[in-house]
Amino acid sequence: MNSFLEIKTSKIRADEFQPRKDFDDKGIIELAESIKKYGLLQPILVKPDRPDLNPEDSDQTYTIIAGERRFRASLIAGFESVTAKIRVANDVREVALIENLQRKDLNKIEEARAIKDLMEKNSYTQEQVAAALSKSRPYVSNALRLLNLEPQLQKALIDEKISDAHARVLAGVKEEKDRIRLLNRIISERMSVRESEQYSKYLKNRQDVFLKDVLEQLEDLLDNRVYTKSSSKDRGVLCIEYSSEAELEKIVESLLSAR
Repeated sequence: MNSFLEIKTSKIRADEFQPRKDFDDKGIIELAESIKKYGLLQPILVKPDRPDLNPEDSDQTYTIIAGERRFRASLIAGFESVTAKIRVANDVREVALIENLQRKDLNKIEEARAIKDLMEKNSYTQEQVAAALSKSRPYVSNALRLLNLEPQLQKALIDEKISDAHARVLAGVKEEKDRIRLLNRIISERMSVRESEQYSKYLKNRQDVFLKDVLEQLEDLLDNRVYTKSSSKDRGVLCIEYSSEAELEKIVESLLSAR
């Protein structure tokens, strides 16, 4: 069911699962002034809390699917009712996310959280949620990687101190201290994305050189081949080769004596 209705603001409530969390108070006040002057040009989108009741029923209330910013501005403007489009959907979170994405109402962290919430709620794979949102799978994957960033880095993205392309570069840096160092340089030196990528490569090469040096020192100590096996981006196994039980005992003794 899709229809338009003038609804009292007292009958409308915000959705606690709304993907957008950050609202610009100054922007809302400016929007309220515009609504006072020109009215609400774009209706908000709501769902009935009681689909079994008629829209005109006095007991009917509504939850906002999309348009909470416009609704807040309408309240500030003193409106006692607003025009709303009523939609009954099986998955209002999916509808809310799509509506917000189409108008680019979400910052990148809100979008990533909403995508993750949608995947968990519906048991979607990355391919399935990408299809639902008309996005590519790499787009979804890159969005979700942002949630692994430290709060400090996420806030920098929300505050638009860095771009989402910068954030993707940061997400690829292995060590937390190096991510923070690169973040500070991006902001203080106004580094471009390309410059950030070059610096992240320098950090990776430095780590590779350090690991190689450590492995060589272990081989000299044990007189056996030492190497690593990566099981994922941040996990792996340190391996020490031996060819006999006697050689294993010698390795153990060398490690214990080196404590």
